Amino acid sequence: MVIFGTLVAFVIIFISKNVETRLPYYSIYEIGVKGTFKCENQRVGFATVLVSERAVDARIDRPITGTVGKYMKPFYLIGSVKSFSTPVLYATVLHNCLSINPQCTRLLVTKIPQKYIIRTGQRLNLFDLGIVNLGLQASNRTNCSRRRNSALPLFPVLT
Repeated sequence: MVIFGTLVAFVIIFISKNVETRLPYYSIYEIGVKGTFKCENQRVGFATVLVSERAVDARIDRPITGTVGKYMKPFYLIGSVKSFSTPVLYATVLHNCLSINPQCTRLLVTKIPQKYIIRTGQRLNLFDLGIVNLGLQASNRTNCSRRRNSALPLFPVLT
């Protein structure tokens, strides 16, 4: 009886996975972002880049993809998302270039143009942020905490 129950559970899981992957209702969209960060005040440091579907702090919104880029070194970021229609995506840069208080993280949010969000199988064009001088860019928001929290981990811990 236990073997029969295990067999039935296996068949149900196998069928549901096949049906889920064959549904034509959604498509997989890919995004690529590249650029270089520059900070006038600091020669050594890093900035975190996250791609998400909302223009809020991407650490809270469960980012699609993310990476850490060192100052004056190019970074490349590629990710994908399942969606029913072409998603609206945002590149969020988290840095503390201008912060006098090291517990503050500045956010710079940029909307990614639709022409850089493509379906899987098409030629991927990278959205080029160029050389972003974080010292001159006006940040959208500043988050300060009493206790220093690192920009990593990129994904919040689920409880």
